[in-house]
Amino acid sequence: MTKRLFLLCAVSALFVGCVAGSQSVRPETLMPGQFRIGIVQGVTRNHADDFAFAEPTGETKKSPSPVWLTEIAAHYGVARDFDVGLRLRPFSLGGRVELMYQVVREKTLGLGIAVGLGIDGFYRSRDRLGCVAGGCFSREYAGMVGDVPLILSRHLWRRGVLFLAGRYNHYLIFGEERFATPGLDDQVIDKEINQWGAGWVVGLQFELRSVRIAPQLAGGLVRMPSGGLLHALYPSLDIAIVL
Repeated sequence: MTKRLFLLCAVSALFVGCVAGSQSVRPETLMPGQFRIGIVQGVTRNHADDFAFAEPTGETKKSPSPVWLTEIAAHYGVARDFDVGLRLRPFSLGGRVELMYQVVREKTLGLGIAVGLGIDGFYRSRDRLGCVAGGCFSREYAGMVGDVPLILSRHLWRRGVLFLAGRYNHYLIFGEERFATPGLDDQVIDKEINQWGAGWVVGLQFELRSVRIAPQLAGGLVRMPSGGLLHALYPSLDIAIVL
C-alpha cells in the first residue's frame, strides 16, 4: 500500500489539497485563439467522506454529504473543435485538467455534440482526527477521479443554449487510517476505493455579448459502504467571459 500511495501522491502533486471534484460542464468548445475565464460556485461530491466510510471501517454512512466548491476556470481554444482548460480551487488548493473535442457543430446537424476528459487529483493528510483514552487517530490518502462527459447542445433562441450531458466517472483512492498508542505498535487499516460512477447534467447557457452565464444541475450515482447506490443532486452556477 505504501508504494501505491507514494506513486499516486506523485501523480496528484499538481492538485494537492482537493477533496471534491467538478460537476459543471460547458456546452461547446472555444474557437481557436479564444480564452474563457470564469468562476464556478456549486455543490459537489465529498471525496473525504468516500474515504472515511470506505470498508474496512467501523463507521456507518447512509447518505452522501455534499460540500460547497468554488472554482476559478480558464479555457483556451487550441485548434478548431478542440480546447484545453484548468480549474483551480482557491479555498482547497486543488485543481483539475480538462480537454474537450467538438465532434459536431450545431450548424452542421442542428445539434452540437462534444466529448470531454477531465482529471481531478488530491492528497490529504490529517495527523490528528481525534483522541481517546490511550491513543489518537490519523488518516492519509490520495486519489484521482477521471470524468468523461458526452454533451449535446442546441440554441433555443439566439442567446440561449440548452445542453444535456451524460458522464462516466472512475474513482481511484488509496490510503490508510492509523491509531497510535504511546509505547505500542500503531494499528493501521489500509483502504482502497476503485469504483465506477455515472451521472448526468442539464443546463442553460445565456450568452450576453462576451459574458456566459450557465446555471446547471448535475446528478450522479454514489456507491455507499453498504454496497447500495444512491442518487445525489449537485446544482452549480458558471459565470465566464470569452475573450
